[in-house]
Amino acid sequence: MTTARESARLSGAAWYADHVRLTIDIPADPTSGIRVTAETRIESLLDPGDDLPPLELDGRGLVTHEVAVDGRVLGETEYE
Repeated sequence: MTTARESARLSGAAWYADHVRLTIDIPADPTSGIRVTAETRIESLLDPGDDLPPLELDGRGLVTHEVAVDGRVLGETEYE
């Protein structure tokens, strides 16, 4: 049986998300803003030494409050 990770690799994908956790905070007054926090573990599917393409996450229409990699919060100049 082929796993999802193996299928992604066979399809030519460079990245694979093997864990996604969403936390949704809905305040008593939802018009004040609902906050969704996504924690995603992403790994490369390429062989060591291969050039990795950029990892692009599409957040159009969303407000980014914080980006962290391996627990380190990135500054606004460290991501686009």
